[in-house]
Amino acid sequence: MTFSNYQHIVLKGLPYDRGYTHGEQAKQKILDSLAHYHKPGKLLPWDISQRIIKEVYLPGIEKYFPEALPELRGIANGAGVDLDQILFLNARSAANTSQAANGHVAQNGFRNIASSDEPTDIQELQECTTAGFLAESMDNGDVMLAQNWDMSANVFLKDTAVYLEIHPDPSEDLPVMFVTTEAGQLGRSGFNSAGLGRTTTTIADVSCEKAISAQY
Repeated sequence: MTFSNYQHIVLKGLPYDRGYTHGEQAKQKILDSLAHYHKPGKLLPWDISQRIIKEVYLPGIEKYFPEALPELRGIANGAGVDLDQILFLNARSAANTSQAANGHVAQNGFRNIASSDEPTDIQELQECTTAGFLAESMDNGDVMLAQNWDMSANVFLKDTAVYLEIHPDPSEDLPVMFVTTEAGQLGRSGFNSAGLGRTTTTIADVSCEKAISAQY
């Protein structure tokens, strides 16, 4: 099997326009991801997920991050899916850790899989590593932030990760952003032209009693 570099998508303009371009250009990857995460045992059942989206996530976004909604709607329209599906995809990590914390994973640490040819997600391997180097430890005085992404088998085998180069509209007065994430998600890990970097890691024990998603 041959793997190429992540699909590079350049997003320009206002939030809705950026989202529409994202959804349109990454449509098949988004559909592949949704098909995977909707399989039994992957995340919380859809009826529960949909209730959480409507009662928790959407009100939270409307209150604390309303500027994200036009871009999320753009992604949904560009990919030809409902907004709930894109919110589900963006909440995937939280739903994943919630599922683990509530015992929706087999006791041996392996997720239930729908069939024998389904990529197996191994809980104990899904913990990314983040490293930071402060200015005093660098010969040139720079600050460095690094991360490895222990992506799931599905993201790797289905090639659903994308590299987003984001150029906001001048009216937004925002820096250019460079983000690596799953198709359909607003962001995961990356940095901007102002020098701010962000990483995401998940720490979960194999007994599934605790699961923490952290951003740095």
